[in-house]
Amino acid sequence: MNEHLSSAESDTLVGPLLLRLITSLDGEALMLHAGTKPCVVTESRFVELASEPLSIDHLKRIITRVLPASEQDALARHGSVRLEFATNGSEGERFTLIVTSRADAAWLEILRHRTDRAS
Repeated sequence: MNEHLSSAESDTLVGPLLLRLITSLDGEALMLHAGTKPCVVTESRFVELASEPLSIDHLKRIITRVLPASEQDALARHGSVRLEFATNGSEGERFTLIVTSRADAAWLEILRHRTDRAS
């Protein structure tokens, strides 16, 4: 599934905090996988965001808070959802949200795509 969202929808969808984690660390991606420590991936390293791995139940609660009801329905039907969006103040970059949730596995990733990145 691939949808384009308005800025207002993406702010509700992802929440400013998750995007701020990526941008404040100049990251390329935020990775939340059940059974591992959440982290931001930068060009040169993984920045761990917690001292303990995320439980599957905790991650599923985060997913429920992040996705709007219509996308939760799609997630329940298909097992995964992929959305592309931009936010206010993110000129020159877009984001992709990928969520997978099954009985025995769950993950949420936000990928940052910069179109005007300086070399």
